[in-house]
Amino acid sequence: MTSPRSSSTTNASAWLALRDYLADAYNNQDMRLLLELTLLAEAGSRLPDERVSPHEFAHNLCSLIQRHSGYPVPEFWKQLADDRPLRAPEVYKLRTIFEAAMAASGRPPPPPPKPPRRRPFTAPPLLTAALITAIGAGTAYCAATRNGDSLIPKSTIMCNDGTPSPTCTEPHGGCCSTHGGIKK
Repeated sequence: MTSPRSSSTTNASAWLALRDYLADAYNNQDMRLLLELTLLAEAGSRLPDERVSPHEFAHNLCSLIQRHSGYPVPEFWKQLADDRPLRAPEVYKLRTIFEAAMAASGRPPPPPPKPPRRRPFTAPPLLTAALITAIGAGTAYCAATRNGDSLIPKSTIMCNDGTPSPTCTEPHGGCCSTHGGIKK
């Protein structure tokens, strides 16, 4: 369920700097959420009650990270920067301290987090066929009306003002009523 315990790969001053940052930037509830998002979903239950001081809570959080993975994982640093964007330079400096200490101990820095896989958008085949059919039908209709081979009968009734009737295809009462009547 959890990875085996590993020894701390960094010096104590790096952990103290991280503890001080966490106590200053987060309240106890936010630190619990941070740990659950980046390390283990059930890790929050391993932290003390939220009524303890932020420094004690941060110390316990750092100890839990040390026991679980030996160093903060890349997701942890990303979450710190995302949670407090205005304090990102501090987070970057802390991460640099940890990476330097890890390099000094002969352990390579952890790999960067993998981006989530995204599936390309694909339309269902039936929807694609319907869309192509609709485009074809619209194109055929536009081509037919543009060339004069319209499927809509053209008006052969002329109004007295010289315009073709906009509504009538056969002469009857009311045709060209606003245009002076039907031309004889």
